[in-house]
Amino acid sequence: PHLQTEPQVVDLRFRQKIVFSKEVVGSWFKMVNISTDLSGVYTCKVSTNTGERIRRRRITVYKTPAKILLDVLENQNDLKISCSVSGCVPSPVVTLSISGSVIPHTSVYTSTNTSTVTGSVLLPSVRDSAAIQCEVAVLHTNYTATVEEYYTRHSHQAV
Repeated sequence: PHLQTEPQVVDLRFRQKIVFSKEVVGSWFKMVNISTDLSGVYTCKVSTNTGERIRRRRITVYKTPAKILLDVLENQNDLKISCSVSGCVPSPVVTLSISGSVIPHTSVYTSTNTSTVTGSVLLPSVRDSAAIQCEVAVLHTNYTATVEEYYTRHSHQAV
């Protein structure tokens, strides 16, 4: 029979990036040289003569956005709202809202390094002033960031 008391990293690519420490009451690990490729489902398996226990946890290693740009353009009949997020890994979930109401996306574009979401709101439904927000979230994390711009309707007077 084989007796193994030391934790081990099964995937050879990560042997230099995960370091174990042993304590009296158990062991733990820490990640070094962290990169997004360490994201995934981690499994802890403990076997004894009387049974086996397995626990799994998803760990998401992410990179926060380098830049979040909210752009609001007023046309004759509507507001065009666009939010571009660059440098975020993995690609974020981007939500647009105006005065607390979510704006449906009219387009979503994702390139290697940038995600852009656009939406539009008809002007008659917009109050004279409103708070426009772009919320950025990374799935499986507690990371969120919000950029807000205050909109005031331009008054068009005949000259």
